[in-house]
Amino acid sequence: MARLRWSGRILLPVVCLSVLLAGCVRRSGVRAVATVWAACVAGDRVTSPADLAGEYELTLYATSGPRVARTTSGRLTLHRQSDDLRGVPDVDGTPMAGAWMPLYGSAVLELDRVGAAAAGGLPDTDPEAPGVGVYAEASDVSGRDPQLTMRLGVEANRRGRIRFDGTYMSLKVREWGRAGIAGEWASGEVEGEVASGRFCATRDSTGS
Repeated sequence: MARLRWSGRILLPVVCLSVLLAGCVRRSGVRAVATVWAACVAGDRVTSPADLAGEYELTLYATSGPRVARTTSGRLTLHRQSDDLRGVPDVDGTPMAGAWMPLYGSAVLELDRVGAAAAGGLPDTDPEAPGVGVYAEASDVSGRDPQLTMRLGVEANRRGRIRFDGTYMSLKVREWGRAGIAGEWASGEVEGEVASGRFCATRDSTGS
């Protein structure tokens, strides 16, 4: 990717123009958001969502809400869920057909930087009430190529409890593979959505 090589007084207006056009990531200086998303590659598709277990660097970028064009970055850790906890209980306690929880995990992330909030803590690692829950929903009877959604916040993932209102933070996965996970996020309250944007989770090759 070509890099800006101008210096002196030209540099400041060029950086400002980049911010207006694409936004910026404020982390150890200023990087163009376009650079972040260009590097956000899902890579080869994995056989099962459970194969996405591992360590990631997670970046959220706000496209609406009180902090548009802001970003926040942190760590995302995903573990394979045990067979006895993979089912997603319906309102009557029976497993939902075509839905399962292949992964659970935790995150260290400052959501308020992008105007978002979650129902409960993110660092919790209890598999029955994790800070991060990954839910899969089959798109057809074969169960292949499921739709994935990540919910952030212990109360959104506490087993045996179904929430119909309140604070929420949801990441809709659009691409997923060996190199990373990407998509859109939305956060809101009982009155409705208050902020949304894009996210990119890049796998840490040194992690598990």
